[in-house]
Amino acid sequence: MKKSDFAGWKEVFAFTFEQSVKQKAYIIFLVIFSVIALFYSTVSTLIKQYGESKDTKAAVSQVVVFDETGLTIDYTNAFSSKKYNNVKVVKPSKSYDEYEKEIGEQGSDTMLIRISLNKTEEEYHVEFVQGSSISFSEIDRAIFSEEFCDFFQDARMDAVNLTDAQRELIETDIVKEVKYLTEAGEIEEKPEGDSISYTDYFVTLGLLMVCMMLINISGNQIALSVVTEKSSRVLEYLVLNVRPLALIVGKLLASIVTTSLQMITVGFCYIASPIVSNLLTPKLSEMLFGTVESAKTGAAIADETLAASIEMIHGIRIEYILLALLFVILGIIFYGIIAGLLGASVSKMDEMQEAMSLFQVLLIFGCYADLALCMIQITGSTNPMISKILSICPITSPFLVPANMLLGKMSFSLVVASFVAMIIVIVLLFMLTASVYEALIFYNGKVLKIKDIISLAFAKKNAVRKGDEKHDK
Repeated sequence: MKKSDFAGWKEVFAFTFEQSVKQKAYIIFLVIFSVIALFYSTVSTLIKQYGESKDTKAAVSQVVVFDETGLTIDYTNAFSSKKYNNVKVVKPSKSYDEYEKEIGEQGSDTMLIRISLNKTEEEYHVEFVQGSSISFSEIDRAIFSEEFCDFFQDARMDAVNLTDAQRELIETDIVKEVKYLTEAGEIEEKPEGDSISYTDYFVTLGLLMVCMMLINISGNQIALSVVTEKSSRVLEYLVLNVRPLALIVGKLLASIVTTSLQMITVGFCYIASPIVSNLLTPKLSEMLFGTVESAKTGAAIADETLAASIEMIHGIRIEYILLALLFVILGIIFYGIIAGLLGASVSKMDEMQEAMSLFQVLLIFGCYADLALCMIQITGSTNPMISKILSICPITSPFLVPANMLLGKMSFSLVVASFVAMIIVIVLLFMLTASVYEALIFYNGKVLKIKDIISLAFAKKNAVRKGDEKHDK
């Protein structure tokens, strides 16, 4: 590859970028996902407030608490939320068996709560028995029991007269660390990548889906652009001013910029979502529910959403974020070159789906292989070597490496190996592209298979070698 082979990539970049951002599909995707992200906090807050504003008088009117733990707790205000303001908590006036028989026979709307302490297993047992006329869904039952258990959790702390310092010490987070004993009798730390927590799993899953979406959108944009310009003969005019290799370089960069703009815009809207919720939720709550109390909770819930978002990225070093973004870009380049080659191997729009089948197979294989690894890792039974192979393989690494880097699950040597492997493969793909792309963009005929493209590259390489030999003679 010579420097002159890339001449004109800026013109291609500007042309492709302008055409991409003007497409209806691009604009619709950007608007829809930006609106969803911007009003996420507002909608979630209103849904929660709607649940709290529902009338529960037909469900539970009275709760009888049997406390067999020996703790002195006043359960009068056990249900303090607005949703259960009609629920009356009373002390038992008869035995538990009598109450249980009564609410079963007479169809009472009374709820029995029995709290006991299992000293053998060292745990509290809370039993809920609802009357036959209480119509609780599974979600309502879960919310009801959770609110009572939250109250009991705080009340039992107060019942044993804990000081603020003692309570703070008890509520301190627990950090787990696992170490292993080697055959030599030495203690070593748990190998990285051997297992992941549920939090790590969901973060990895989320980033995996984002990376797949970015790569899929970018690859299809490049292929669609090449096929469209080729079938409409726009490509013939483009190659008069630019080199063929500059076409795919310009289209790759344009695709990276356009997809990055989409993700940055959606991410900014998500971060701004709590701010929008603080402005809109009070008015909407008062309009929908007619209560100032419900409106006041909007800001608190929106702040919780923002806090959760900040907590997700808390402690992540900026260089890890930059490296993860760089690796995503390398993944887009890797799959984008493949998409560009496959797109150039067809002549008509209706043949594009057939040509892009290899791209989709590689994309799905890479994504699902990493997903399967995460599902195995969560059980702690995976082989670390599998994780290393998937982290180095360019087909799977774009979906796995960014998440593992952000979570600190990769060693420095594995990060370097992943980057080196990806760069080497990209360079080899560029060399293949440089050999065949000029022939492909002028090709008109049946869809070329990948073996045909490789054969074409070797044929051109041999032709060039023979030409050099004749020139030397």
